[in-house]
Amino acid sequence: MDNEIDESWTHEFRDKEGPYNCFYKAATISVKLFFLYVGCDGELASIKSERVMLDAENLLKRDTLCGTIKKKELCDGVRYKIISLLRFNIDAEPEHALDMLDRAVPTDYTYDVSYMSDIRFQDTITSFHDLNSIFFLFQEDTNDTRQSIKSRNRTKTNRTKTIMSKTRSKRA
Repeated sequence: MDNEIDESWTHEFRDKEGPYNCFYKAATISVKLFFLYVGCDGELASIKSERVMLDAENLLKRDTLCGTIKKKELCDGVRYKIISLLRFNIDAEPEHALDMLDRAVPTDYTYDVSYMSDIRFQDTITSFHDLNSIFFLFQEDTNDTRQSIKSRNRTKTNRTKTIMSKTRSKRA
C-alpha cells in the first residue's frame, strides 16, 4: 500500500504561476508621503518626500496623520498650513492591469481625503504597491502668530499716568 501523496503538481503550478505573482492583489503595508509647499505668491517653494509604514494593513490612522502634519508644517523656517490632502491608490483589477497602463489617467486613482479621519487604502496589485501615495499640500501661513507677535513688539503704546491727588479730610 502506498501512503504517499503526489505533490509534484504543486511544484509545477508554482513554477508556472511564479511570473504572475506580481499581478495579484495584496494589502498595502507602506506608502510614500509627498509634501508640497506653496508660497504666498502661488509658486511651489519646496517638495519633500518620505516612505512610512502604515499603522495596520491598508490603514493610516488619524493620530499618525495629524502628527505628521504637525511635524511638517514648518519648512525652511517658514510656517505653512495644510490646505489639501490627496490619496493616490491604484486599485485596478489584475485582469485590467495591462489595459490600465495604456490609458491610465492619474485622476482616476486620486481621492480627496480628510485629515481628521483614518485613511484607508484598497488592496493593490503587488507591482503597483510603490505607487500608493499621500500628497500633503501646504500653503504659507500669512497669519503666522510669530509674525503678529513681532509686529506687536514694534508697536509703540502710549501709557498715560493719572495722578491722584492725596487730600486728607480733617475730622471735626
